[in-house]
Amino acid sequence: MIDKNQNKVVIAFALLCIVWGTTYLGIKVALDEKIPPFLLSGIRHIIAGAIFMFYCLGKGHKIPSKEILFKLCIIGILMIIGGNALVCWAEQFIPSGLTAVICSLSPMFITLMSLFAFKNFKINIQIILGLLLGLCGVICIFYESISLQFTENTLMGMAFLIAANLSWGLGSIFMKKNQLDVNIFLSLGIQMLFAGILNCLISIGFEDVSVIKEISVKGWLAISYLIVMGSLIGYGSYAYVLSFYTPSRVSIHTYVNTVIAVFVGWLIGGERMDQFVFLGTFLVLIGILLVNQAYAKMSFPQK
Repeated sequence: MIDKNQNKVVIAFALLCIVWGTTYLGIKVALDEKIPPFLLSGIRHIIAGAIFMFYCLGKGHKIPSKEILFKLCIIGILMIIGGNALVCWAEQFIPSGLTAVICSLSPMFITLMSLFAFKNFKINIQIILGLLLGLCGVICIFYESISLQFTENTLMGMAFLIAANLSWGLGSIFMKKNQLDVNIFLSLGIQMLFAGILNCLISIGFEDVSVIKEISVKGWLAISYLIVMGSLIGYGSYAYVLSFYTPSRVSIHTYVNTVIAVFVGWLIGGERMDQFVFLGTFLVLIGILLVNQAYAKMSFPQK
């Protein structure tokens, strides 16, 4: 199946790496415009989910069984609430460099989880070396902005960021192990719509949702960008690639996202670009090459 769809998988993975790398800037702009993180995640995923749902229902797809709906809701909670909204929340209190480094632990978390979740899953020295090189590359890129000034919310932010990465890993593994008999776009629509509504309910309980009336044009443009590029294209590509490859292999997109985010920040935001960024990028690319080559030689069961 992978050989038959190889070109589509390669294109989807490239979109995933590039598109999600640019969404860091979109999230930063939205937060700078004082849009609360859970409200931000709720709005973007409700709209994206509704688009997927209307498209699929218009094509004649039927709402799946209660059992499938329940599993899709679990995935939505783990991936969109735990994996996305918590990261947005933590970014209010954690420097961007440290956020990137902690998020770059995700491939290691997912690899360790996969050892317990999948029968016959194994890793080798080449994979471990590749993951470590990728992490070292991210640290090298952000070495200047990792310094931390502790506030009352700093430790909580770090804890929530780690929890977000663990939640994303669990969600990815749960999605892989439960490849449900439902159209992939309908599946994404249900996940997003359910998680988006929950995010809005959380926002109503803990955030000042009245600011929605004061969101600037710049803020709505950031939200629109996140809907199209982050949710529709990015998350759609992630789910598609995950249907073919193991979560551990797909997770190396995190390293590429970081590199793309840095270059976007340099091109648009005038952020730092020096020899450490180039060295870090080189380490990231070598790490990805090693991991991808090692996994390409392996054969894994789907569940």
